[in-house]
Amino acid sequence: MNQEYKKLYKDLIAEKCKTTIIDYDPCNKKYQYQPFSHSVSPMALDNLYDLVIDNVVFYTFSEDEIIKLQNNISLLADLRSAAKYAFAERLPKRKAADSDGTLGEVLLDLLIQVFEPASQKLIARAKHIEVGKKSEITGYDALYFTKQGDEITLWLGQAKAGQESYCKRDIKKDLNEKFQTDYFTETAFYIADKSDCYELTSLLNEINKICLDTQKENLTKV
Repeated sequence: MNQEYKKLYKDLIAEKCKTTIIDYDPCNKKYQYQPFSHSVSPMALDNLYDLVIDNVVFYTFSEDEIIKLQNNISLLADLRSAAKYAFAERLPKRKAADSDGTLGEVLLDLLIQVFEPASQKLIARAKHIEVGKKSEITGYDALYFTKQGDEITLWLGQAKAGQESYCKRDIKKDLNEKFQTDYFTETAFYIADKSDCYELTSLLNEINKICLDTQKENLTKV
């Protein structure tokens, strides 16, 4: 795990988050739910927006890229400029503001990194875009893993931001579609040779072997 990255993230994002986002005890029923809310103050939403903007660069680039860019060009000296840099270099240009999911995706990324500090990003999605058009890849909005001993846990996230009715309707649709076996396996095969996580090399090699075997046995749809 990149301790240099973790320290940078803690100092620049996680510490500020403590006074802006409140986490509560998880609710355990059939599934476990971890509720959050922003603080209650006249500047609460402004503070949350500021925090999300500051997190844009950490959402856009991998951990190793953040360290290299910080060492080479002092990327993190001004997080607002870093956010503009991330949009200019990688993030897709979404013309319809009402359907722009960037806010929800960056906020979800922030919640995982802050409240699950042992998590590591499997893939920086913005790295894999079509040159020129900056067309984003589809798939899960968050791809993380945590490893404790021999136990590996995958985090597959979906995010929605907007009116409550839209969020409830479309997140239900997303969960029903994107957590089916076919969708998961297609995503797993896609990230198996693109992941930035060296700790998962042996597991990803196994996924690649399965992918190769399915081609040999003509078990794929393409």
